Amino acid sequence: MIAPSPPLPSLPSKLSIGSEIIHDLSPLLHSLFFETEINFGGEGGVYAELLPNRDLETLGRGRVAGVEDGTTWPQPYLGSDHAEEPFSPQELGQHRSATLDPHEPAPMITDYRPWSALFGARLWVDNATAPFPANPHSLRVAGGPGAGVANPGYWGIAVQPGSAFNLSLYARTGAAGVAVRLRAVLRSVSGGTVLAEAEVRPAPSDPSSLAARPGWARYTATLRASPHQAGSARRASAARRSGIGGARASGARGGGASANARFELLIDVGGAASFWLDAVSLIPADAVGGLFRRDAFERLQATRPGFVRAPGGNYLEGTGMRTRWDWKATLGPPAARAGHYNSAWGYWVTDGLGLFELLTLCELLHSTCQMSIYTGYSMGRRYVPVAQSETFAQDAVDMLDFANAAPASSPWAAVRERMGHAAPFGLSRVEVGNEERDMSGEGYPAHYELITRRLWAAYPSLHIVASGRWGPPIEGSPCLTGQRCDLWDDHYYRPPDVMAAMGGEYDRYNRSLPKVYVGEFAANGGAKRSLRAALAEAIFMIGFERNADVVVASSFAPLCNNVRGTLSP
Repeated sequence: MIAPSPPLPSLPSKLSIGSEIIHDLSPLLHSLFFETEINFGGEGGVYAELLPNRDLETLGRGRVAGVEDGTTWPQPYLGSDHAEEPFSPQELGQHRSATLDPHEPAPMITDYRPWSALFGARLWVDNATAPFPANPHSLRVAGGPGAGVANPGYWGIAVQPGSAFNLSLYARTGAAGVAVRLRAVLRSVSGGTVLAEAEVRPAPSDPSSLAARPGWARYTATLRASPHQAGSARRASAARRSGIGGARASGARGGGASANARFELLIDVGGAASFWLDAVSLIPADAVGGLFRRDAFERLQATRPGFVRAPGGNYLEGTGMRTRWDWKATLGPPAARAGHYNSAWGYWVTDGLGLFELLTLCELLHSTCQMSIYTGYSMGRRYVPVAQSETFAQDAVDMLDFANAAPASSPWAAVRERMGHAAPFGLSRVEVGNEERDMSGEGYPAHYELITRRLWAAYPSLHIVASGRWGPPIEGSPCLTGQRCDLWDDHYYRPPDVMAAMGGEYDRYNRSLPKVYVGEFAANGGAKRSLRAALAEAIFMIGFERNADVVVASSFAPLCNNVRGTLSP
């Protein structure tokens, strides 16, 4: 027998509501922090691309999207409070050293997941031919008519009645004069119903399009689901042999019943029995700007953000030069981007959401970006010596030129124009670093001074945010030693009961310190969100409004999670 719980004690309570305005609220108070790649919230979330490992470069590294095989997820690396490893001369001497970064797994040449073989096809990764030098691997497929490959999407592809999807891929055959003939299919994972299909055809000739290596050609198709797909019972006999099952869609796209599908690419009659495949992209036709999931975008738009901070976060820093976010490596056609391993959160990214796309997202949201700048600090590493950090200051100036300069005045602005945006984006805010640890003379203060001196010399009106209070001691911070800081960025991750007691956190704030951007906060005491956590966060946020004379901006984190890919709630 279980004894009844004792009654809760009676607690004094008082709610006072006044009509007077204590402080005017900043238009930036409620902003967004889009850590671009955490929990597959970028690729697999806001970004409209539906096919993971489209570049065939994942090679089994970290968490493989779309796979449910019981594999233990790699745990996020959040840095160290102990002695940290310096960068080697080899790491600093090359754009991307061959030496793996700490917490970066080695590629496995035999691993092409989540792609899988269909109907007797044989698959293997080939590093001898690929359409673009930056992505040296492709997938070789061999089999007869009807054989092919499948991709489950990011734990499912939601197909609604009447929806359309744009397919693009690069392929080649091994024999001259033998055509690549393929059919693309979206097939229900429960029952094998064909929801949409199309013949894959050579793309029209376009002198301005991306040039692939000899032998490779681009192919396209548009797949359209029937307006009455629920009643469509067309099933290929091969589907009954395929063993389809298991996955479910990571999210419906709104309006009408959606079916969960997987993507298939099948050899058509008369096609080559062996071909190579790479740069496979499937994007909903209704994607906003051709880039962003419409349902996710509309939810972001409804928040009316003051600004959008991106791309990170720990994602900015990585654990070294190979795994940090290098904005210059994210430019150009997405199919030709190298991608990189996201060592902060444990999975491969294609860099489809690069600087250009993030600036475009802010523009489409009628907001502004607050772009983060790498300082020379990566998690678990010592700062790159200041004497060798001029390149990071130049990268920061180049980023502003890419976003804001006239194409005739800057080679980086000319790149922006070639990507389809001749007009400046009008980037007016940046954040120098993320959660910076070392406040000694050669640590963050020196790197902050180097970067901001160059930025303000080129862009005097630029608004610059510094790393603020987030855990380690802040004595020596540039904001406390005479350097200019427009804001500093405070971070709070607390259990719900602790955060609920923090409503007065900024009542006690020393008004002689810099004004505050609460850039990351969450009541994250468990694996799932809860009403208790939401109430705790609301109490904390009320304190922002009551202290709006010092709290200028705020953003919750993490913003976007794929429900099947969430590692850090």
